Amino acid sequence: MINRRIAHGFLLVLCGLLPWLALAQTDTIPSSGVTIVSSFRPVLKETPKINFSATALVADTTREVLPYRVPVRQLMLDYSVRSVQPLAYAIDSARPFTNRLFVKAGYGNLRNPYLRAGIDRGDGINKGLSVGGQYLSMSQRPDARDMRAYTLSEIKADGYTRIKGSPFSLSSGVGFKTESVRNNLANDSTRDLTTFPRDSIRQQFSLLSAQVQLRSIAPNANGVSIAPLIRFYQFFDNRNNSESQVQVQAPLQKQIGENWQIQTLFSLQALRYLHQRASQVPVGSIDTVLKNTLFSITPSVRYQQSSFQLQAAVSPTWNQGRFAALPQLGISYTLPEKKILLLAGWMGKWNQNSYRELAAQHPWIWAPASLWTSRLTDRYLGVKGQVNPRLSYELRTHFISVEDQPLFINDTSRAPRSVFRVVVADRFNQLQFDGRITYKVAEQFSFSSQLLVNHFFKLQGQPEAWGLLPLEWESSLRVALSDELWLQSDLVLFRGASNVDDYKQSSRAKGAADLNAGLSYRLSRSLQLWAQFNNLFNQPYQRWNQNPVFGFNCSGGIVFSLDEKKKP
Repeated sequence: MINRRIAHGFLLVLCGLLPWLALAQTDTIPSSGVTIVSSFRPVLKETPKINFSATALVADTTREVLPYRVPVRQLMLDYSVRSVQPLAYAIDSARPFTNRLFVKAGYGNLRNPYLRAGIDRGDGINKGLSVGGQYLSMSQRPDARDMRAYTLSEIKADGYTRIKGSPFSLSSGVGFKTESVRNNLANDSTRDLTTFPRDSIRQQFSLLSAQVQLRSIAPNANGVSIAPLIRFYQFFDNRNNSESQVQVQAPLQKQIGENWQIQTLFSLQALRYLHQRASQVPVGSIDTVLKNTLFSITPSVRYQQSSFQLQAAVSPTWNQGRFAALPQLGISYTLPEKKILLLAGWMGKWNQNSYRELAAQHPWIWAPASLWTSRLTDRYLGVKGQVNPRLSYELRTHFISVEDQPLFINDTSRAPRSVFRVVVADRFNQLQFDGRITYKVAEQFSFSSQLLVNHFFKLQGQPEAWGLLPLEWESSLRVALSDELWLQSDLVLFRGASNVDDYKQSSRAKGAADLNAGLSYRLSRSLQLWAQFNNLFNQPYQRWNQNPVFGFNCSGGIVFSLDEKKKP
């Protein structure tokens, strides 16, 4: 009983203490400090999403700027005699050296043996060497005074190498060439054949040439590139006349950005000419030594973009005490949405007219008693376009002013009269039309044609433009008749130039048409046959008065080529 009472009392005491224990958990003694009461309640804002959306690309309508130099055709006086040669063995100069050997040989109806050989060695990148030569002889069968003959002998070597440890390549070349023609006496009845000195019947010219060039493989870090060049010529004939010439060119070029380019060209031409007068006139004359130096500095600037190109320069030039600042201005503009290029320019140029250059234009000349440096100023307008990927054209009109230009006129004061002497025109103007067209279908078909129409007026110092052609038209065709058979043909039409007849009167030579054709047939990879047919119309026309070319002639032979197979 007592234990039950004790338990009831303990429960009553525990129930009374529970409220006090709960209060003790919530209401503690406040700590010392300041209590701030505010209605502001901080709330975290909702974080927005970050959208990384790409902006729309801007359409690039500009075209890539590609460097293209518009060739400028000056007054071309390279009226060299077209030597009758067999179809040349086609060597693709665009591909590198491929360790290749070829030999071409043949014979023709004009008792003309032909031999040409060459070898290429190198890897096409770091080094290479090419050695070649040719020999050709043609002679008309003896017939009274018709003693036409032509002989050509040539050997040359070219090589290049990349200089290790430097961004430059070094190239060099050396060559020797001998060309001989015989004067025609068919139209000269003033003297007997046996009375003509041997040197007055045969014209022979020899040329020794060499050159060295250092070229930047690529522009350096500053965009600068150089390409200095040195050429040397030693020219002489069979009458003790000789000429030495040195040409030095040092171009310096710098690219500025993508559109601008500046360039400076230093040019020096030094010439020494020894004229043996005793070879032309009777004994008693003295030798003459002529010296000619031409120096020029040409700073230029070039701007180029997708549709517009501009090249402007002024070339101060000094020659034998004379000074001239020649203009160099060329502009081209491409019409929008059309494949048409408009051209305009104003170009000045000096020609030294060395004995070597004059003999290359006309092999039947006496050695000139003096040399003249001519000055040419060409103003032109033109258009160049492409009708389709296969057909392209170019039309130009030139107005050219010429000073001190050498011309060729028959020497009627001595025999043989088929030889020409060099005279000079003090000044004349030339209006020229130049039209070209080209059609090409891959490597199977190609056709090109060029028409030149010249009008010479306001001549001073000479009554006529002796030896200059008023009209020339040249066309060339190359067709692959099959995988093994190729046809190549050339057609030349021209109107005769002004000359002097036997009565010392001015006259004009007859025009002519010359058609040539050549065939080549590949028998195997290393062997092919060739045939060449020249002057198919059989016209012994006279490009130079009293010096007719050969009539119809043909030749043929074989070509052996060997390409070294590279190891895989």
